[in-house]
Amino acid sequence: MTVTKSITNTKLLVATGVMLAAGGLAFATVPLSYQNAQGQKCGVNSYSVSQNCGGSSYRQAKITCHDGSSYNLGGPTSCKPAKTWETYAQKQCYNRCAVPVSAPQLTMARASDYVSGDMILDNRFLMDRFILSASNQEDIQLNRMTFAILRAGSGTFSGRNWKLSFNDGAQEFQSEATYSSSLSGSVTFDTNVIIPKGTNVRATLYTDTTESQGDVFVYTALRDPGVVARGVSSAQNAQIMGLPIVCPTRYGEFPTMTTSTAFPVVALRPLDSTRLMNGTGDLFKFTITAASDDISLYGVTFDIQSYNVSVDNLYLYDVTNSSFEIQLNSTTGTAGLWQTVGSDWATNYPNKEIAISGGTSRTFVVRGNIRGATIGSAVMVRLAGDANSIPAGSAAQIDASADGDFIWSDRSNASHGITTDDWFNGYGVSGLPATFTNYQTLAY
Repeated sequence: MTVTKSITNTKLLVATGVMLAAGGLAFATVPLSYQNAQGQKCGVNSYSVSQNCGGSSYRQAKITCHDGSSYNLGGPTSCKPAKTWETYAQKQCYNRCAVPVSAPQLTMARASDYVSGDMILDNRFLMDRFILSASNQEDIQLNRMTFAILRAGSGTFSGRNWKLSFNDGAQEFQSEATYSSSLSGSVTFDTNVIIPKGTNVRATLYTDTTESQGDVFVYTALRDPGVVARGVSSAQNAQIMGLPIVCPTRYGEFPTMTTSTAFPVVALRPLDSTRLMNGTGDLFKFTITAASDDISLYGVTFDIQSYNVSVDNLYLYDVTNSSFEIQLNSTTGTAGLWQTVGSDWATNYPNKEIAISGGTSRTFVVRGNIRGATIGSAVMVRLAGDANSIPAGSAAQIDASADGDFIWSDRSNASHGITTDDWFNGYGVSGLPATFTNYQTLAY
């Protein structure tokens, strides 16, 4: 028997306000489906329970969220009330939203020649190039672009005069901005460029480097909500696609600055099973890819929540080679907010960092011991990002910052190690939100 529940428009703003206590699971529910400030439908689109195991309890549930993602939960030994499955659906689909059909889209992508480091006119140095493409619904007005900027190294790079130029193939538009600090910060361009529907423009970011001296590293990032655009006719906010974009690191002494295209890309990977079992098991899985050039990893932070179950003996494993798994941390982790860093990885990584070769990926899992799992038990794990940019520094300096949850290096220092000043936090890292990734959930 399968019982299906679809969430229609009439249910959008109905808050259930249920507090579950069955099986020891307590979670104040959010509305099954709701509308956010941008007019998007969010939350649960539909869910169904099947295989009745007595009364109003079922063994399995299928959940579909408004963003199109779907999940199959439960198994042959599960038996939960329909309301409990409903709570799992609410938690799994929270903040998963559909893009309104009528919303115009602006797609951001790095131009194929972005790695060029040639000096261009008027002593300005190329930082990055982009292609901005408007969807077919309507013309799009690009109102604003904000780039985060990090400066590191012993040299100076004030880069006070920044310019963003747009070229649609027929004419060029330019927007200038002043960046008053030689340290970390941001530069904002009020652009007001019109991109006709179904077409694209080319954008080039460059800066005055005449005040650059010595060994200096410049790292920029373009990420949501740094781009603001809306439809010309509808005035509706455009959906920005393709962010974040981490610009190449520029380093050296003007005018002989060179380019490092080393940056990480984080992606969640599905667990082999989402069924919660007593004993040791995998709780979270993700990959880190080195885009183009080599990178290093020094630290990651996880948020680990448990319901009606005990979780302990947490370890992070490198499982890239399934026949040769490597344990990273020597000290066991605990549930809650758990950070593990290279200073605790020395047993298997003597350099206290994990090097990832350019163009390759490494796969990691959080593994822990589950005790006391029963009806209503669940474990949820997510990876932390960083909301603010901070100056590059040594691995320990980044770790000491409040915004040091994800620590990586582009290995741009010729004498690279954990004490060199080529380490960054997670701000602007592709695939890593400013707060946390989505949860990966295991249920009994």
